Amino acid sequence: MKFIILALALVGAAFVAANPGTMEVVSGPECTLANPLEIVAGNINLTLTPIVLIAEGSIQLGGVATGLDTLWYSYELSLITLSGSFEAGITGEACGSGDSYEATGTIDASPFSEAVVPSGPFSGKGSYHGCIRAGYVKGEATIFVNIITNRVSLSRLVISEITFEHIEAELTGFTIAGRETDWAAWNAGVKAAFEAEWPVVGTEFVNIARVAVNENFLWKYTLAEFLELIGGDGSTKGTCAPEL
Repeated sequence: MKFIILALALVGAAFVAANPGTMEVVSGPECTLANPLEIVAGNINLTLTPIVLIAEGSIQLGGVATGLDTLWYSYELSLITLSGSFEAGITGEACGSGDSYEATGTIDASPFSEAVVPSGPFSGKGSYHGCIRAGYVKGEATIFVNIITNRVSLSRLVISEITFEHIEAELTGFTIAGRETDWAAWNAGVKAAFEAEWPVVGTEFVNIARVAVNENFLWKYTLAEFLELIGGDGSTKGTCAPEL
């Protein structure tokens, strides 16, 4: 999901560099993230229903991220059609970990199976750790601007390729749908499960994600507000990944 959200921001940020009537390719980020990078303690609330809801009051008490200096992206956008393509990835291994988190909420990753992402109400309290190595996403998107409200949405989102060499996670004290997660088993099987299921249900899931992003996030913004949010007002804001 983070890849999809990043891709949306990159497509929007292309407004900064694109000239009307042209297709322009932009690569970044312009600044390199620190390695290691401090994860500042704070709330971890997230509403992207129906896919995920991390309830208010969920927190993490800080940690450290490594490998984010290998983050890269490129994108192109036409201001005539408001459509473009994007690529993003991690060339090395990016990890994040911390000693303390506490969270509740729900996850619904259908149509993926439990082997890819377990679904149901969850709760957890303890330490956290996660890594992804050689992650890559490629796709296309079209932005729609409502001429009456001037609010933006994604009318089209296609993820043509999404891969990773390795992924792992461990959240101590984490239960979902009343069951404690066996992270060793999940880590061992998630890559094979994802690669088997993505060709079958990937398009359906991406469409659910597109609607979720529109209804939970993009509907709030006019075109000008959205461009300002991700750096499209001509500033360098948005050229680097957000603070963790």
